[in-house]
Amino acid sequence: MQVITYDVVDPVGFHARPVSRLVQEANLFVSDIYINYKESSANLKSVFSILALTIPVHAQIKITINGEDEIIAKNHIEKVLSAL
Repeated sequence: MQVITYDVVDPVGFHARPVSRLVQEANLFVSDIYINYKESSANLKSVFSILALTIPVHAQIKITINGEDEIIAKNHIEKVLSAL
């Protein structure tokens, strides 16, 4: 299992544009990829599930990746997060 920790810096929080970029990237992989915020989690391959978490600015999220291509998936998702 691979884990990414990320602090949301966008003043609007985790809104549709960055979420859709992450979902596009996550859907390239067969691994199970989940985003965790507080006690809630959502499938990173579902825009609506992530938006339902209503992640604000300065929130810390954790992304967990588990599967056969988890290392490659982690690298790609980290690149997307660094560009947000």
